[in-house]
Amino acid sequence: MLVLLLWNLFDGKLITAGVVGFVTRFRYILISPVLLQILDEQEVESVVAHEIGHVKNHHMIYYTFFLLGYVVVAYGVLELLAYEMLSQSIFVSMIVSGATDVNSIVSLLLTLVPLGFFIIYFRMFFGYFSRNFERQSDLYALKLMGTGDGIVNALEKIARVSSQNRNAPNWHHFGIAERIGFLQRCEENPALIKSHDRKIARMLSCAAMLLIISGALLYGTDSQPLDRAKLKFSRKILEQQVEKQPDNPLYHFTLGNIYYEEGHLTKAEAQFKKALSLNPEDPEILNNLAWLYATADMKELRKPAEALKLSQKAAQISPKPHILDTLGESYFVNGRYEEAVRALEAAVSAGTDNPVYYAEQLKKFRQYRDGEKANSSSETEAVLKYEI
Repeated sequence: MLVLLLWNLFDGKLITAGVVGFVTRFRYILISPVLLQILDEQEVESVVAHEIGHVKNHHMIYYTFFLLGYVVVAYGVLELLAYEMLSQSIFVSMIVSGATDVNSIVSLLLTLVPLGFFIIYFRMFFGYFSRNFERQSDLYALKLMGTGDGIVNALEKIARVSSQNRNAPNWHHFGIAERIGFLQRCEENPALIKSHDRKIARMLSCAAMLLIISGALLYGTDSQPLDRAKLKFSRKILEQQVEKQPDNPLYHFTLGNIYYEEGHLTKAEAQFKKALSLNPEDPEILNNLAWLYATADMKELRKPAEALKLSQKAAQISPKPHILDTLGESYFVNGRYEEAVRALEAAVSAGTDNPVYYAEQLKKFRQYRDGEKANSSSETEAVLKYEI
């Protein structure tokens, strides 16, 4: 059941009609008083048929999903876009030079980027569907009324009374001349109606796939795109800071950590070594360089002996759990499994914030140590048997 209500928008002066309500019992067709005054009975019935077309084709449900899609995509994209823009040289230079602070630029971008994204999404994506949905509703009125005269005459009157240019394009309805021309072509060739319905079905399928893929990329990768964007921004800032203050070990150390996270191990080594030359007693610098040498996948950066030397010094200065973990890993890659186990046991005893990781490390070290002892016992037994 549909209920018709007068729509006194702007004191009833706006020439328009619409439909609201998802539930049948609470669904209403709204018509402005001026529209009722200028249209005859057939034209009013055609306008009502057009609005019924929105209901029959479930356009309101699709519009809701498009709004939800905007929220889903925008939530994942906007912060990513903001950090990508922040990484541009002009913003980086402004921040490093002190011309502005990060918070000011972030606030500006988080205002402009959502606004720009909102305009693009609704004018291009939402608008494209809206225009074609309106056209589908026009065709529903044509089918229901058996003729397009009513909706065509209504559109012509609306254009004339509201002083609209009938040839002007419209971002969410198509221009009046376009709508009338399409209706007339479909009335002459009804096959075009089914063709348009198939087009709508394809559009909806593509939109659903696009939103699903976008959601999967944005939320199914453990925030990797956003994390990479944040690292890129931090790297850009620190690269310029290092150029401005080459004798600051903290900048070199932090930049080395970012290079390491990004997988640029050679660059990370260079920054750690520079930081260490400026502050040779810093246990964190010693620790991170030792970890790189102990675990690097690149053959030229795998330096077990150097890793052990650095980690031993770091542990002497600051025997924190993560530093003892590096010491254990360094013993391990040097084949000194018993000492690796002792280092990890000391780390666990000191208290850790990631007990699962340390338990796995300790398990690994103990397995190798026990395996080494078993091999040693087997070799001893073989020698004794031979001597006997």
